[in-house]
Amino acid sequence: MLERDIENDFVKKAYLEYQCLVYKFEIKGKRGAPDRMIICPNGNVFFIEFKRPNGIISPHQHQFRAELGLNNKNVYFCYSAQQALDVLKFELTLI
Repeated sequence: MLERDIENDFVKKAYLEYQCLVYKFEIKGKRGAPDRMIICPNGNVFFIEFKRPNGIISPHQHQFRAELGLNNKNVYFCYSAQQALDVLKFELTLI
């Protein structure tokens, strides 16, 4: 399965079933940004970097995750749409 397919499956379900806003996340001139920013109805904001099964996380992605973590934002690395949905369900339980 391609990373694009995993990401598209998640985006559809997150928006239609959970009423989340899901934005493509890019920062010009900055490497390692996660693929998506998700804004939940409960106000939580988190980020997901989608990877195909056995995909490699780059050092830039680890660094970006650490930078966002310093500002209390979670970045998850997800290898399937179901894993990303499990993360979403977890974030929806946080207040």
